[in-house]
Amino acid sequence: MDVSTTAVECVQPFLTTNRGEHLPFAPLESLPAYERRRTRKFFVCLETRSPLSTASPAMLEKLNRQANEGQLVNEMGKGVSGPIEAGLVNHEQSRFYVVRNGIPQLVLAESIPLQ
Repeated sequence: MDVSTTAVECVQPFLTTNRGEHLPFAPLESLPAYERRRTRKFFVCLETRSPLSTASPAMLEKLNRQANEGQLVNEMGKGVSGPIEAGLVNHEQSRFYVVRNGIPQLVLAESIPLQ
């Protein structure tokens, strides 16, 4: 089984309505309190195990600037291309996980170490 498939299966129940309609990725802070508590159990940094929260617009702007300049690399050393529209960051602000097509890419090798 592909690692990204496992992440999708874990996340998908939290990104659908009670009628089964898929929702675009919404910042965790915009969810009702009970959903936020339930969802945060699954959104943790794979390195530090600390909770993940939605990246700020300022952080996204900075990462996109670095990506456009060719300076942004993931954990494996591969260049990350933009635009990065959304992402999750760990509590320590040391690791960034890209959200693509509304799905958090919770794969440590694809995460972006922050300095």
